[in-house]
Amino acid sequence: WRVHRLSHRRAKAQEPDLPVCTCQIAFRRPKMASEPHGSDGEAGGAAPDFPPRLFEVRRSNPADLSHAHKIAAIVNKAYERGEAGMWHSGQLRTSAEEVSELIKQHRLLLAIAPDGRLAGSCDLAKSAKDHDTAEFGMLAVHDDFLGKGIGKRIITAAIDTAREEEYKCMKLAILRPE
Repeated sequence: WRVHRLSHRRAKAQEPDLPVCTCQIAFRRPKMASEPHGSDGEAGGAAPDFPPRLFEVRRSNPADLSHAHKIAAIVNKAYERGEAGMWHSGQLRTSAEEVSELIKQHRLLLAIAPDGRLAGSCDLAKSAKDHDTAEFGMLAVHDDFLGKGIGKRIITAAIDTAREEEYKCMKLAILRPE
């Protein structure tokens, strides 16, 4: 895919102490019917050592509600690790209740390892302001799968899903506590 337009802007957050920065990517429709999902050339650390192409990335469904606590824990750990120093000590990015609502709305994409373990997730939803835009956020990968190309696999699946659902643009939202 090709980036057609990239822009940055600040937007209002749902909570006053969490401003949202957005990065918007508009992409042109591919000329070919489909592209391969991810790459299996990235090496990782300890086991499991599955190639990213073997991971299923799918929309959440009501059967995933029993995993809301686990998904929230993966997201919170990823934010604690990836944004150390930005979040106040003990501050969580999400809760099991919020994740449950996202699951009920089929907003989460879940990456499932070949052995059935949850490897990561992201939020992908229709923009409230622009119905031609998909909003992407809350990307998280479980510690056991870091450095193995799973984040890239989830992002590729999110882009493919946005295309399949006929969005013209994808917007990335980033929360920054102040």
